[in-house]
Amino acid sequence: AVKYLVAHGYKPLNSPGISSFDDMGLSAILGYTRVTVAQPMHEIGKQAARLLLNRIQENRSSETIRKEYRIIRLKTSLKIYRGD
Repeated sequence: AVKYLVAHGYKPLNSPGISSFDDMGLSAILGYTRVTVAQPMHEIGKQAARLLLNRIQENRSSETIRKEYRIIRLKTSLKIYRGD
């Protein structure tokens, strides 16, 4: 989206805002107002690996249907970067 805005001559203060669901470290230097929901990617990866390893260790087949579920809440934050 940012490449399109730059290629079509949009200026940071007069352009549409951009929002995303990850904060990849580039948000502050893009030059456009950007609202980012920062997610703890490292923690999400650790949780995913832990869930996968538990499933492998329990030796559950792909045909097993489990109706239980777990809600894992991870801290997120809202960041707003303003273009100069």
